[in-house]
Amino acid sequence: MIQIHNPARFLPLSSLQKFALGSAWSVVGRLMLLIAVASVAFSMLVGEYSAMSSVTKARDTWYSDGQLADMELRFTPSPNQPLPHFDGLPGLADSASRQILSGRTRLAGSGDLALTVISTDSVWAGTRLNILTPLEGALLAQDDESGVLIDQGMAKYHSVGVGDSLNIEVGGTTRTVTVRGVVRDPEFLIAPLNTSLFVSAKGSMGVVYLPPSSSTVNSVVFNFEPGQDLDAARQVVLDEAAAQHLTGAYVMKQDEQFSYQYVEKNLDVFGIVIPLMVLVGALSAAVVSMFLSAQWIARERKSIAVLLVQGHEPAAVARAYVLPYMWLAAWTILIGLLGSIFVGRVFLGNFASSVGLPSVPFILDPVMIAIGCAGTGVVYGLGAALAFVGIFRMSPRDAMTRTIDTARSGRIKKARLGALVTSTTTRLSVRNIQRNPRVSALTVLAIAIGFGLTAAYFLSYSSVIATSRSAVDGNQWDLTVDFAQPQSNAQAAALMTETGVSEWTPIIKTVAQATNGSAIENLMIGGFDPKNTWHKVTLVEGSDISESDPDGVVIEAGLAHQLALEPGDALTVNSTGTEHEALVAGIMSSALPGEVRSTLEFASSLTGSDRFSGALVKAPPGEIASTADALNSELVVQQALSKEEIVKLIVASSDQITALLWLGALTSIAVALLFVGACLGYTILERRREYSLLSLLGFRNRAIRSTVVMEASLLGLVSIVIAFPVAWLVSRLLDERISNAWFNINTQLSAQPFLITFVPGLVLLPLAALPLAQWALRASNPGNRERGIG
Repeated sequence: MIQIHNPARFLPLSSLQKFALGSAWSVVGRLMLLIAVASVAFSMLVGEYSAMSSVTKARDTWYSDGQLADMELRFTPSPNQPLPHFDGLPGLADSASRQILSGRTRLAGSGDLALTVISTDSVWAGTRLNILTPLEGALLAQDDESGVLIDQGMAKYHSVGVGDSLNIEVGGTTRTVTVRGVVRDPEFLIAPLNTSLFVSAKGSMGVVYLPPSSSTVNSVVFNFEPGQDLDAARQVVLDEAAAQHLTGAYVMKQDEQFSYQYVEKNLDVFGIVIPLMVLVGALSAAVVSMFLSAQWIARERKSIAVLLVQGHEPAAVARAYVLPYMWLAAWTILIGLLGSIFVGRVFLGNFASSVGLPSVPFILDPVMIAIGCAGTGVVYGLGAALAFVGIFRMSPRDAMTRTIDTARSGRIKKARLGALVTSTTTRLSVRNIQRNPRVSALTVLAIAIGFGLTAAYFLSYSSVIATSRSAVDGNQWDLTVDFAQPQSNAQAAALMTETGVSEWTPIIKTVAQATNGSAIENLMIGGFDPKNTWHKVTLVEGSDISESDPDGVVIEAGLAHQLALEPGDALTVNSTGTEHEALVAGIMSSALPGEVRSTLEFASSLTGSDRFSGALVKAPPGEIASTADALNSELVVQQALSKEEIVKLIVASSDQITALLWLGALTSIAVALLFVGACLGYTILERRREYSLLSLLGFRNRAIRSTVVMEASLLGLVSIVIAFPVAWLVSRLLDERISNAWFNINTQLSAQPFLITFVPGLVLLPLAALPLAQWALRASNPGNRERGIG
């Protein structure tokens, strides 16, 4: 007598509902795999989007709590000039004056560090603009004349902490101060860059906060009442500055300031890359979940046919399966929510750490949870509908005799292929694959997606590194030298002579802003001698700088896209309140966002000085390291870097991208393993009757296991063929999205990303099939019984 194991028989349900729950219980192992795959899709969607919204909410909270100023006025103070006053401006809520100067300090073990020194009353409690939030230590006391505060980036990247003593040099004067606290400043949420360096990395500049100076100020920040027209307010501020005879005055709104735009550019990487990762990964998992869901119903075709013969309406049978599907959806959502917390925290923590953001609290987004729940219902509903439609279109007799997969199936096609193979194991494997072509095709597709996604992330990662390296390797110089303070031509020449350098060319590095209509972007301008071709760029359009066009500039592709510029277009460059007209000579591919290449003459006009901020140096082969050491030992040298060191800095400054790509690769590996286990499990376990027959015919278990392993290997080989274009297309999409957000990436094919993905995959795929084969052998033992219906 057949024994029925159906725990639902004790529940107060209808016979059809008991049958449906018993059907689910009989394949509980495979349904667990189905839940695992579907919950991965849920976790990726909810977790990663919640991480993205958590960053945005935290940023808005920090700006709001810190009362980040709506606008800043900068000007050049004149001797004996009285402090400016703006109390009577229409719509003004608050204002504060401060002094911002450049400085430097020497840190043990890391050499000189450039500083932005801000003298402001924000170092005291009770301020209402650009409020400093203590993370360690405390704000300064009113009578503390030797204490300072430092930004969190300086503490993180240079290990400066509360109680440390610093020697700060500002304007030729050195003073010794003690760090009283580490603070979060809404103006510098991300570790600031030293924009005067040839290549700048996060934390290359520190921010030090001092009590306000009574002598002079050069910056005023403003907050206006909500709803105030800031463009109109800007003009009012400029008019008042002119009335008070403030020279070199210019105004930047909040979203025009370099530090603000730098935060937004970093967050754009998160907001642009994550949706593509979710779209590809979660949708792939959803498709596989739909397929597995349909396979479950298709497996019950004979039982459902019996119910139809007994007179049950198709709609009633379909409604009976709503209950087990509700359980599937409930478990998927529960596990998916737990997975969302894990996935979201991992992505959020790695991204925040890589860009230098403060610790961001993770908050599940209720909107994304609702979308995830709805998506789960759609995936299961479509999977069930796909199978039920196929079954209900068949007569009961057909359902009892025909083999179906997700919808319909036919006879074995091209069985001659198997007959051409002499090995029995291989022949059986090939015929097994041919027997259910749709199931085999979907299994191949699922495995190919898993392998392809993983390879795509590794390929994009290698493209980021290769693009960074190619931007440097083509140059003819050996070292870049950044001066701690601008040097005249005579001073630079004396330095080079003293350190044994015979070939060098100067650089002027500065920061400005470009406007084109309403678009405003920050520029990192490098002025070069157009007669010298040591420094190469990869031109996308147009031509390089030249002596005949001293106002011609070459801009990076991302900047050209943001400002809608083409070669031949005019460009307005604003530097310290003065507008300069430039002409776009060309567009280049660059690993530095906002990079502009100009002539020395144009860069000098922006700075108002002919002093150099750095130099490019040629050194004899074998003397590059010693020359770098000699230059770095000079006090006037901030840093001297070789090409290899520059590549590392570029990669380090882009680690928010590489961190996301690595996380995407690790996530796709987990998804690929689930795809392989779920699809192979359904494919292999459905053939247990065939394996039982082979056992009865005298085949040993080893031969049957070899058949299963061979089948998995063949499916894997076919999957690899499809995985190549999948990896290439997804990598191109990733690189295009990253290029829009950060810098232009050239997708470069290389063998390594494919080898580190496909070779382990082909090895692990047969190994993954072994436990499935053993499971199938146990299930196909002649002594085992099939589940009955009752």
